[in-house]
Amino acid sequence: MKYLLAPNAFKGSLSATQAARAMANGVRRSGGTPVLLPLADGGDGTLDVLRKPLGLRLRRAKVLDPWGREISALWGHNSKTQWAVIEMAQASGLALLKSDECRRPMETTSFGTGQLIQAAVRTGAKVIFLGLGGSATVDGGLGLLQALGAKIVVQRAGINDLLERPATGRDLLSLHSIDATAVNQTLKGVRLRVLCDVGNPLLGPRGAARAFGPQKGATPADVRFLERGLVRLADLLRSKRKDISMIAGAGAAGGAAAGLAGLTNARLERGSETVFPLIGLEKQVKQADVVMTGEGRVDRTSWEGKGVGRLFHLCRRHHKPLIVLAGGIGPGGHRQGVRILSVGDKSMSQKEKIQKAKFLIENTAALCLTRRMSVSRESPEINRDSPVGTGLSSAGSGT
Repeated sequence: MKYLLAPNAFKGSLSATQAARAMANGVRRSGGTPVLLPLADGGDGTLDVLRKPLGLRLRRAKVLDPWGREISALWGHNSKTQWAVIEMAQASGLALLKSDECRRPMETTSFGTGQLIQAAVRTGAKVIFLGLGGSATVDGGLGLLQALGAKIVVQRAGINDLLERPATGRDLLSLHSIDATAVNQTLKGVRLRVLCDVGNPLLGPRGAARAFGPQKGATPADVRFLERGLVRLADLLRSKRKDISMIAGAGAAGGAAAGLAGLTNARLERGSETVFPLIGLEKQVKQADVVMTGEGRVDRTSWEGKGVGRLFHLCRRHHKPLIVLAGGIGPGGHRQGVRILSVGDKSMSQKEKIQKAKFLIENTAALCLTRRMSVSRESPEINRDSPVGTGLSSAGSGT
């Protein structure tokens, strides 16, 4: 049987490519034929996934990380098509912050991502895919826009000052004005396609501050401050006749999607809807007997525009069984008709799962498929709620 292995990255442990290879080892152990097609939906790993399909050459640029320290960041470019791929995570990503003490979105900046865009423009890119997932920031894209030439004026103690240092989340609430004239001049003749890995709006319970701020280290007080700051940003953009507060995806990357949509001609796109056709996913789904995917945590958001959810709809359309391997399963993670398996067992700590991720994914894939094939020979019905062996626990098909 042919198994299409199309996982997302398991954040904190394995890239999508590494996860696909681990699954493939398990499939071979069970006697199946693996076809590897790692996925990305605009988040971490988008550059790696698009590198071969788009014929990208990897380049490096010196940029500022979320704390303003100089680093060397990767991006991809095809000089023939003049296409470029940039990951926000490479310059402004949470993974760049090695300690929990550094995870303070009030103080982090997206400036480095703007520098990567500048590098692509200077190299002659005419189409830029910007993946927003994995960011460490909640600055509404102020830093990014600043690096592209925006003039940001803040008001403190009744005095208006041009912000000279890279903007951070703390600057949102004191915003007085944003002049993006130079930004649009820089991007003239460039098609900026912004790949959002989530469909969340800028504001509210599912917005950039309240939904994602805590993941980036924001305290409850920080979340309240950042929400008020993003309201201020939305008000400024509304004054320019661009109401982006409730646009789907505007809350991606700490509101960077909102800043770009409100002040430039950038187009917000569902990352999975853009990336999947580029890598030929639907064709591979049609040709497979079984599809297996996975990611570090499967919850409600996984089915709301992310890669797993999009793949689920493709499998349903073409009547292909889907198996999902998950590092963890959160609220809303189950879907009827989908077998979701948690790698490892309940006695294992998250740290242990991360350290043993490669082995656990391989073992889970092998045991799952061995069980599936043996049961299939005995009966046309598979008991989807029974565990399939040591190192794996089943979440069933769910609802």
